[in-house]
Amino acid sequence: MFARLRKIVWLWLSLAVGALPLCAATKAEEKAFQEATLAYDGKAWPRAERELGAFVARFPASEFRAEALLLQAQSRIHLGNFAGAIALLNTGRGSAGRFADEYLFFLAEARFQGGQFQAAADSYATFGNAFTNSARLLDATVAEAAARSRLKQWPRVVDLLADPNGRFQSLAAASPGLEASVRGRFLWCEALIAQEKFGDAAQALEPLVSQPLDSKLAWQRDYLRARIFLAQDQLPTALALTTNLNRLAADVSPLLAEGRALQAGIHEELGQTESAIAAWQLNLDPEIPAERQREALLRVGDLLIHLNRLSEAATTLAVFTAQNTNDVATDVINLTIGELRLRESLVTNGTPAASLLLSAQEAFDAVLSRPTAPDVAGRAYLGRGWCLWLSDRVNESASAFTAATEKLPPGLDQSVARFKLADAQARQGDWPAALNNYQLVLAAAAGSPLVRSGLVESSLYQILKSAREVNDNQAANEAMARLLADYPGGALIEPALVLFSREGETRANPAERRDLLEAFLQQSPGSKLRAGVRLAITRTFEQEQNWTAAAAAYESWLTDYPDEPARPRAEYLLALATARTGDETNALERFTRFIANHPGTEFTPLARWWMADHYLRQEEFIKAETDYQLVFKQHPDSPLRFEAQLMAGRAALARGALKEAVDYFTALINDERCPPGVEARAYFAYGDALMSATDYETARQPFSKILQLFPDERIALLAQVKIGNCFLQLGGLNPTNALENYNLATNAYCRVLTATNHLEFADRAEAEVGLGLALERQAKLLNGTNGPALQQAAMEHYLNVIYGSARREDEPTDMFWVKRAGLEALTLAESVQAWEKVGPLCRTLAAQLPSLQSQLDKRRERAEEELRKTSD
Repeated sequence: MFARLRKIVWLWLSLAVGALPLCAATKAEEKAFQEATLAYDGKAWPRAERELGAFVARFPASEFRAEALLLQAQSRIHLGNFAGAIALLNTGRGSAGRFADEYLFFLAEARFQGGQFQAAADSYATFGNAFTNSARLLDATVAEAAARSRLKQWPRVVDLLADPNGRFQSLAAASPGLEASVRGRFLWCEALIAQEKFGDAAQALEPLVSQPLDSKLAWQRDYLRARIFLAQDQLPTALALTTNLNRLAADVSPLLAEGRALQAGIHEELGQTESAIAAWQLNLDPEIPAERQREALLRVGDLLIHLNRLSEAATTLAVFTAQNTNDVATDVINLTIGELRLRESLVTNGTPAASLLLSAQEAFDAVLSRPTAPDVAGRAYLGRGWCLWLSDRVNESASAFTAATEKLPPGLDQSVARFKLADAQARQGDWPAALNNYQLVLAAAAGSPLVRSGLVESSLYQILKSAREVNDNQAANEAMARLLADYPGGALIEPALVLFSREGETRANPAERRDLLEAFLQQSPGSKLRAGVRLAITRTFEQEQNWTAAAAAYESWLTDYPDEPARPRAEYLLALATARTGDETNALERFTRFIANHPGTEFTPLARWWMADHYLRQEEFIKAETDYQLVFKQHPDSPLRFEAQLMAGRAALARGALKEAVDYFTALINDERCPPGVEARAYFAYGDALMSATDYETARQPFSKILQLFPDERIALLAQVKIGNCFLQLGGLNPTNALENYNLATNAYCRVLTATNHLEFADRAEAEVGLGLALERQAKLLNGTNGPALQQAAMEHYLNVIYGSARREDEPTDMFWVKRAGLEALTLAESVQAWEKVGPLCRTLAAQLPSLQSQLDKRRERAEEELRKTSD
């Protein structure tokens, strides 16, 4: 903390020195500067960076200091040391003088090249607003668009470049031949393509079609045009342009590869598979970048597979592997060869070809003969298992499938391996193990759409078969019910649904599935499955989120089936569907009646929870608390019991019952059965409750307990923020220990801001503002030389929130904290009479917070008046 304070003081003093009149440069100073800049002019970046740094250290008060720091920072950018460049530029900005625009421009450049695209975009935008007459204005505008393109902020890019009254249009019209003008149009076009506004994209590019451009820019123009024509289904025109792309690319390998890939893709779209293969094969040239070669190789393989030329595809891959023995993709290519040989063995007539199975197994064994990635090894074991299975070596196949399940990540391949392991176990007569593995496949389907679409129906059928072998009637009944509900037209349903054995219906959408089930009801009026099928029909309305139809269907079902065991479930779902129509009044009545009629079902605590949430939304806190209480008191085995107890405490706190709220929270904390996640939130809620009673000293204790028990969880960082808030409040309440409390507050906030764990912007912004307030209050207590430095540091933390420095890429801002930081920054600037900062701050805040425009205008006008007085 003290080291950081010394650094802040040094920064403040150096800025103060920079504000004093500079003495004329000595001859030694001028000579040293000229020698340092010679290295920069010669693009000897390491030497330039070193000598310019030495110059600044040797002549800290030099009139050339600002320029030297700027050139040193640019040298660091050329060397890829973007963080170092940013540090230098931030250090020198306060005394940049006539180089102020250059400092801000290259700060944005360093952030852009360092991958900080949001920060770069904001810096370029600030540059454009602050330096409207700069020669770099066009470059900055286009660079801002490029940064926002990296963030996929396509509407912002279009707004920036397309506005006829905007900076880009005005500057580009004055200098249409400048490269920045051309690249700006390219970015504008890219943004429109990304939004699928292809006609607008073509119009944006139109002025460049006949404009003379150098070959690289012409290549990019025609590449964009070809993509637009492709998107508009003007395939022959797009294809013709790709020929020109290859000419314009000359010997630039990346451009050649990109153009050929586009050309091959268009051939594919046209159905010209042979031409596509020929185009992709051009990218197998050794001069083409390796990644492009692999892409081309795999596309050639895919197209040959599409043509059912499996042997040719495998041979193509094998030749590439033979010629590139050290290629990092060797294992993947061998794996693909094995899979192709395996597929090829299956398309022969009759028994799989033994020679092809052997060739496939050899390819898989080649992968497994050396260390490789677990997922690649897993797929090789899976392929090996298939080869052994098809060769009727069942026991060996089971071992390979077992290894595959252990190596493969969760997903379709792992589930296929587990399914085949179960098949092997069934063949061996181990039905309990087979049943267990089929059920694991079914469980995996919950998190994988591919598994759901490919294996669930077969797994359900095999579960049914295995369950019968081991006399597990419950498993058999559940499997049949799932088949009926999810695959009404599947080939594996029990004889009652053989009428719907069309294979494709397993993937029907809800309306198609409903038609199938209704057809079954018409054709099987006496079926014992009728009630279950009616419920399945009702669920199709839920899948369409047609809650009105779902509610009506549940009401009809309840009328027709008064004695069905599924009645409680149907009543609960009727109440839920009613709520989702927006009719919470009738939903509340239905849930109330449901609880009275079915006090002991699995749906009862869910119904009670809905009612509690409803009352909480309506701010009927006593009723909400009562219903949350009933969840955990009447249903002690429900998964909701601990969550309900926590919510009861929050409801009590909302109605101002602090003691009752604390009792709920402490009961959870002291309950050994309470899950860790709920326990952590109970500590947090307990601390919040104490803070609401202004008992900040005691409130620190539960927050500190979170740090002790859950140090690696996100909630620990949130607790640090709260601890900082407690110390901040204690500093104001206890003048005797105020400085110590403010120091402790800054320590807590700093731990949050330096943590690598993920926190949302609002949480980091709260810490930034809290740190700023703590530093300000320290400054008031210290006065003297440290006061200004602390105030400057506080201002930086407010600005981190205002300008988005505390926000990660693609992270939304939080206007509450922007407003809070902005108002604190303005108040601080006014209090220290830094009137020159007030105007820019007001303009920045007005752009983000239009509702404060009037208030900000008054503060800006006052600042301008104070500046006029000073100048007079």
